[in-house]
Amino acid sequence: MFHGNYFTYMDVGRVDYLRNLDLMEQGRPIKGFDNVVVNSTCDFHQPARYDDPIVIHVRVAEMGETSFRFQFLFTHRKTGNTLASGGSTHVAIDMDSLRPIPVPDSFRQILESFEKRDLTNSL
Repeated sequence: MFHGNYFTYMDVGRVDYLRNLDLMEQGRPIKGFDNVVVNSTCDFHQPARYDDPIVIHVRVAEMGETSFRFQFLFTHRKTGNTLASGGSTHVAIDMDSLRPIPVPDSFRQILESFEKRDLTNSL
């Protein structure tokens, strides 16, 4: 698989994660506030081959005052081998000023309830 596709699949996984928590809004990636990606990384562990069944595991790893970080793990569905791992950091912003704003408490509470842990960390 072309290495750049992993970033597309991370975005697909992130959107699906948010959709399943009813945190999507028509025309907006997250209901109630805007955000931008400020960092995205991927480490490649084993190659994925054409037509390999791949599973994308997604979680929110931590949350700061204005930012939050997703973690991704790509595994081979049949063997369970780790193919790649990565992450993306997002910053909540005010669209008019393009300045960071606090991550809304409602968003934080939904994610902490789903993840079953405190996500507070300074990013």
